[in-house]
Amino acid sequence: MRKYFLISMIFVLCAWTNLMRAQEITCKIRGTVVGRESSSIFLLKETEDIRFTGTEIPVTVGNQFEYDLKAPVSEQYTLIFKDEMDKGIMRPIYFFPENGIVELTLFSISDYNKNVISGGKLNKEMGDFNKAQSDLFNPVFKPFYDALDSLYKANQYYSHEYLAIQDKLGKTEDQEEENKLYKMREDLLKAGKGYTPAVSFLNHTCDSINRLKTSWVNEFVRNNQDEFGYSLILKQVREFKEHPANVDLAFIREILPAFSRLFPSHPYTAMIRDIFNATGTVVVGGKYVDFTASTLDGKEVRLSDIIAGKVALIDLWASWCGPCRARSKSMIAVYEKYKSKGFVVIGIACEYDNTDALKIALAYDNYPWLNLVELNNKNGIWNKYNVTGGGGSTFLVDATGKILAILPDKEEADRILEGLLK
Repeated sequence: MRKYFLISMIFVLCAWTNLMRAQEITCKIRGTVVGRESSSIFLLKETEDIRFTGTEIPVTVGNQFEYDLKAPVSEQYTLIFKDEMDKGIMRPIYFFPENGIVELTLFSISDYNKNVISGGKLNKEMGDFNKAQSDLFNPVFKPFYDALDSLYKANQYYSHEYLAIQDKLGKTEDQEEENKLYKMREDLLKAGKGYTPAVSFLNHTCDSINRLKTSWVNEFVRNNQDEFGYSLILKQVREFKEHPANVDLAFIREILPAFSRLFPSHPYTAMIRDIFNATGTVVVGGKYVDFTASTLDGKEVRLSDIIAGKVALIDLWASWCGPCRARSKSMIAVYEKYKSKGFVVIGIACEYDNTDALKIALAYDNYPWLNLVELNNKNGIWNKYNVTGGGGSTFLVDATGKILAILPDKEEADRILEGLLK
């Protein structure tokens, strides 16, 4: 009887803990801006895209700002100054909303390290972590960063091949040609041929130091299984695509179940799961990820119902993404050539708030295939394909669902299809 009583009490305590975590947070953000002229600041969740979401908070007389924030869960938020957004040079300011008041004193971008954020346990934890990390690693990295900066100023940073592509990019006005050049540049960097030997050596050394830094961060996460620790996992998972050497996937795989159990309904849980799964799945030789999205008239369509057993191109794009649309339009000729042999294309557009711009783009571009819409990241499709932070991508798959190519241009797609669909 005692055993069942203890089990019941544990269940009640777990339920109570989850209920407490689920309660809405009421937070007043109050701050002062020092040494800069900024009319407003944008507030958004760290998981959101500043291009399409965010609340604009005015900076009033006396360089003061204030905002009452109601947050459904404790997750990291971001503040970005509007003047930085307009210039395209942004230094996000991170904080956690907690019940009560969060006070911020924010300096110019050149004095970013002077920023002060106070109020709440998580913000203190984040501040202590950032200081410890800076004190430990900044002195180690500084000589290497200084050397890289000198090489850049001496025009000895990028390789001749990279600079040749850059030169062509500056001269072309053709969007399709521009897409090809961007891909060539990316492939050059991935192959380690985009930098001079001196820069490659310094980068390699920095990678070794970054691995030590990652181990230090991971030890902190292991000992601090809270929302701030969870935000550090999210940061690493999102960083993997661009900087795989800086991320320890084995550690994330080990620690993730503990965080998932602690925060089963937290927004980080689904996002990390989707991106993490994509790192090992959505690669050439891997399998496409199934999902559901809507037609413009609201009908739900499952991807596998359209492409199962067929050679297909999955086209993730957006009405606001010029390179995506140029890439999509270049595939129309490929589609027309092979559609009679069973080749299909399905487009999914990433849109925000409404589909007005999408309807205009569809009418103008005149795609001859079905297009669905992912509105406000409803289904997390971009996370499932690890395309966070970008407009889109394309994935050519065979009849078994295996990914044959990622971001193929029309020549590569034509070459692959010619061998498959004889």
